[in-house]
Amino acid sequence: KKQKKRTSEGKNRRKEKRIIKVRSMEESPNIDINIQEENISQEKKEDEQQNKYLLEKDIEEGWEDISEDGLVLKKILKAAPADAEQVPACCEVIVDYVGRVEATNKIFDKTKEDDPFVFRLGKPGIIMGWEVAIPKMKKGETSLIKIAPEYAYGKRGFGDSIPPNATLLFKVTLLGWNEGQNVTNDGSIYKIRVLERGVDYVKPQTPLWVKINYSIKKEKKIDNEDDNNNEEGNNNNNNIDDEEIIESREDFKFVIGEEVVSHSLELMLGSMLNKEKSLFRLKAKEYNFMDPLVTKKYGINEEDNLIMTVEILDMDPERPYWELSSTDQIGAAKKRKEEGNQLFRDGKYRVAITRYNKAKEYISSDADYNNQEKQQAKEIETSIYLNIAACEIKRESWKEVIQTTDKVLNENPLHAKALYRKSQALISLGDWEEAEGLLEQAKILQPNDKNIIKLSNKLQKMIKRNENKQKQIYKNLFN
Repeated sequence: KKQKKRTSEGKNRRKEKRIIKVRSMEESPNIDINIQEENISQEKKEDEQQNKYLLEKDIEEGWEDISEDGLVLKKILKAAPADAEQVPACCEVIVDYVGRVEATNKIFDKTKEDDPFVFRLGKPGIIMGWEVAIPKMKKGETSLIKIAPEYAYGKRGFGDSIPPNATLLFKVTLLGWNEGQNVTNDGSIYKIRVLERGVDYVKPQTPLWVKINYSIKKEKKIDNEDDNNNEEGNNNNNNIDDEEIIESREDFKFVIGEEVVSHSLELMLGSMLNKEKSLFRLKAKEYNFMDPLVTKKYGINEEDNLIMTVEILDMDPERPYWELSSTDQIGAAKKRKEEGNQLFRDGKYRVAITRYNKAKEYISSDADYNNQEKQQAKEIETSIYLNIAACEIKRESWKEVIQTTDKVLNENPLHAKALYRKSQALISLGDWEEAEGLLEQAKILQPNDKNIIKLSNKLQKMIKRNENKQKQIYKNLFN
């Protein structure tokens, strides 16, 4: 009642001012324009105060602490139907929303009419507050979600629209969701459904340990008529339960990225949260760690479907880089880089690349670094790119070598080692002319470098042999 009374009184005051203003203009056409501006300014100020008052009243009561630390709160504005289901974990969610900065009540983002926002839970790119709040909603529900900066954009903010340390308010309507998820782009590994929800916003990452249970079954062959109803995303898998388990492990602890398990299993874990239990379908050819005796016993060929039940029991959590101080970020980057160097020496090139990328992630934002720290981060980043290029050379991934060395050369076109490694890739791709030019630059920069001299001499011999071969071809042609 007080709120309605205040709203009504505000409207009456503004109406009276407009009447007074009109009468004043009629009686005195030469009225000072400053009086009009003052009245308009006063009206605007009252509107802002009224909006702030309504907002404060709106969020005063009825909040639920859904993060259990007071940093993500939810207030239901419109309840879902009684029989509505809660959002399954890691599904593709469809929502309408309006986002505001709490301090200013200013809208910074919202969905358009008939164009809802679609995103996948558990996938990078969404603020942590949404990952916490959306799974606590039901289909058809509209709620107000209040997210502290720790679960939003933190001390950095986001562009001009969200200032540092901003608390955000979202009005969200959950329209629906699509269950199931392609773990790989080609659909060869598919997450059928989540059996038990995970906790927190924590996923297995390299190079941390994880403890899991898993079991594998061969999917039963079904008739063509039924096969049409078993397309991707269909969760009717009654044919799975009757099949015999062909491989399983319990309390299995290992380090992600150390190549002790199938890469397909690591990809599945990458789509899961801590304590989650999920069901996956994959092609047998994707699971390359199965005992040949097992495949023979159960008559498994490459194109057969396997069904895997995977449960994460525990994992080693790692603090995200944005929670670390600049000194700790640089220290963590150096540590991961050295781990990558050791893996390179051990010949584990693919795993080494994951360590280098992890090291690079720690120093991906230098906004809070002083000049000395920025210089350190730049030197580490350059070293990481060159090490990744060295790994890709060992794997004969020549295009990746060029892409990686170009990142160094874009910053420093006269970096001798980057010129040398790019030349290696160009020679292998048959672009000898450009490689020759880069090696000439590298020799000027590092005239005593044995590797550069050796590669340059090798290229000159290749060019000479090719020229002699071409001469012989033309000689035989004219003869």
